Amino acid sequence: MSPKSFYELVFSVSPGAARKDAHYVVGSLDEVKRALDSELSESSNVYLLCWHGAKLALNVYERGECIHSIDLHPCITVSARIHRLDSRLIVSGSCRPCWG
Repeated sequence: MSPKSFYELVFSVSPGAARKDAHYVVGSLDEVKRALDSELSESSNVYLLCWHGAKLALNVYERGECIHSIDLHPCITVSARIHRLDSRLIVSGSCRPCWG
């Protein structure tokens, strides 16, 4: 049996004020898109991506070896809104892949 090719979506933040270490190992780009959509639908993950320098990468494996790693930051669009509530400023936003 020969090893198969697959993708690994990595969304992580180094230990510090925040922590995250999510890995999705999937067999198709459609599955990568669904996993990324799920991660980016959570506002806490948008916060990590924008203000904590989260790593967001897609690793491509062939025969069990990582042959390519793609930084997905340039593929993400972030929109933020600032709301004034009493004397506080509230920042809310959303994030989506450029292909969606």
